[in-house]
Amino acid sequence: MKWGLLFLCGLVLGAVGAFGGMIYLQQRHRTADDGQIMLAQKHFYDTGDDANYPMIVVSGTLTAANDVPPGDRLAYPNNTHIISCEKALQSCTDTSIEQIGPNQMGSMASPVAFQVRKWDAYQVIAGDDGLNNMMCGKVTITIDRKLHSLLWVEEPINQATQFCQHASTVVTKFTLEDSPGWRKLREATRSK
Repeated sequence: MKWGLLFLCGLVLGAVGAFGGMIYLQQRHRTADDGQIMLAQKHFYDTGDDANYPMIVVSGTLTAANDVPPGDRLAYPNNTHIISCEKALQSCTDTSIEQIGPNQMGSMASPVAFQVRKWDAYQVIAGDDGLNNMMCGKVTITIDRKLHSLLWVEEPINQATQFCQHASTVVTKFTLEDSPGWRKLREATRSK
């Protein structure tokens, strides 16, 4: 009886210690909740040109290049873009969604098509002309098939029109990278 009681007390004490240790570790590794939603990592898929239906799919967070002035960066840096290029259609399609507030996602954006201008073993280049020159900027997308990278460049056009008089005159460059949540997680694990 005495040994059974000691064994039972040991089990209870061990369970309490394990529970306390879990709480301690959770509190120690806790980060400030900034309401940021963890979006997916960057992903690159290329079927190759020998496939029955050659295509490339790149997804990730559109991220401003370091040389982009703060006023010309993205309004919502926590976003996800999926760009799918199909050789047979000579078209790339971009769909995206953005975090618009703490723990709040905006609506899924309508797909936007870009005409493929070049497709070879090394890169795919697609773009628009500012929706038939009706907008104040045009987009060129360059996918490097060997480096598994994507460059998104927005260039101002139609600056002399009334509609574009207050539009940005800066060429902006963006890349597709891991989401801010994944970058923060990687930095936290590297610093330990």
